[in-house]
Amino acid sequence: MAMIAHISDLHFGAASETALGALIGDLNDRRPGIVVVTGDLTQSGRRCEFEAASDFLAAITADILVIPGNHDVPVVNLWQRFMSPYGRFQRYINVESDPVLGTGDITIIGLNSARRAALDLNWSYGRFSRERSLVCGE
Repeated sequence: MAMIAHISDLHFGAASETALGALIGDLNDRRPGIVVVTGDLTQSGRRCEFEAASDFLAAITADILVIPGNHDVPVVNLWQRFMSPYGRFQRYINVESDPVLGTGDITIIGLNSARRAALDLNWSYGRFSRERSLVCGE
């Protein structure tokens, strides 16, 4: 079975370039079969942050599964936040915000729980849609 590496909360736009460079080197040296990246690739969902995240992911030599987080929904551009919350993620990272990756004997299913808004004062709390909850048996 292939080794799986999991990284999360990279926050391009606020991340240390030195740390990111070291992370790429370490990942590629260890040669995992799959790298799972969960949530918050960007700090504010800006185009330049997604471009930097895309370049970072392209440097990983393993198969990659990426799931967006609440920071990957645009913060400043409210029109885009509500009309196309995953548009930049889909353009720069992956068309699928609920990706599936199957290699050999393993299948990894990414479930996006980030939301463009919520009735809660803290929009960062993720949740599944009613449709997803029914599929997941909740």
